[in-house]
Amino acid sequence: MAVISDPDDRRCAPPTEPPAAGGEAIRVARVDPGHAARVLRGLDELGPPFAVQIVTGAGDPATATGGLLPAADLYRPGDRLAAAIEGQAAALGGAERRVAASNLFIGHAIRLWCVTLGCWERGGLIPDLPVDAVLAVGPGSRAPLALADTGGWRPADPGDVDTVAALVTRVVIDGHLRPFAAAMHATIRTATGLLWGNAASALVGAVGAIARHATLGPAAPSDAPSGGPVRHQARLAATLLEQPPLAGTGVHRRHDDGNLDLPSFVRRSCCLYYRLPDGAMCEDCSLRDSPAATRRHSPSSAPNAPAPCRPDGGGRHS
Repeated sequence: MAVISDPDDRRCAPPTEPPAAGGEAIRVARVDPGHAARVLRGLDELGPPFAVQIVTGAGDPATATGGLLPAADLYRPGDRLAAAIEGQAAALGGAERRVAASNLFIGHAIRLWCVTLGCWERGGLIPDLPVDAVLAVGPGSRAPLALADTGGWRPADPGDVDTVAALVTRVVIDGHLRPFAAAMHATIRTATGLLWGNAASALVGAVGAIARHATLGPAAPSDAPSGGPVRHQARLAATLLEQPPLAGTGVHRRHDDGNLDLPSFVRRSCCLYYRLPDGAMCEDCSLRDSPAATRRHSPSSAPNAPAPCRPDGGGRHS
């Protein structure tokens, strides 16, 4: 899929293409960076996982401190990724490496989905998220994602969910989650099915949080996509879940209008969080009805389970 920038869009400098892929062309326009920055700064209204730090004048994100590290360090197999996994294991109280790796992956996926879909919800745009401008949250940290770039894209037809899904796939999946999953697998042989299940679970959780905020919170801004936030996001999630690499990661139902029935999603893999001493089963876990898992972690054995991993409360990772 090639991206074609709208030649009539004079609002900003010539565009930089999102992560490349082959296939059908779509038409998009670059968003004014000032507008994108305003949308990004307002995402914390949707909840902590949506919050973003905008790093101004950073120049080199590799100088990050405060619990952040360059996302590119996570996307290459080697010592830096291995150190991040070990740090996450320590932060979890000495977890198995595979549990720590899963936890690190899903935490990053949650923030990427929340920021991307939050921008679509609040401003009708998809943020650029170039890898070299993204600062990931380090082991044990609850800091927001940080960006040194506030570019973004606006599809020519914001009502075309397939177009939006294609753009989101290029930015989040191809740009970030695919190299992260490959590096994880190469470093400690983490099962890729588990990691893509984490990505799907995080996606559903982000959409659920947006839906809940739309129900309980203030209305979306006037420049948000038409059709209602819950309606639009639920259809987008269903579309993403039925395309590679998320296709087959879980089972779900669609409503008659094509929207995802959010509570129906059950993943086919397990994030392994229940293997921690104070762990518990996630709401969408494929093992929830497993007698062995139930005996290992009954509700009474984990009375102090930590804060949910999914922003809608559907999981249990930070």
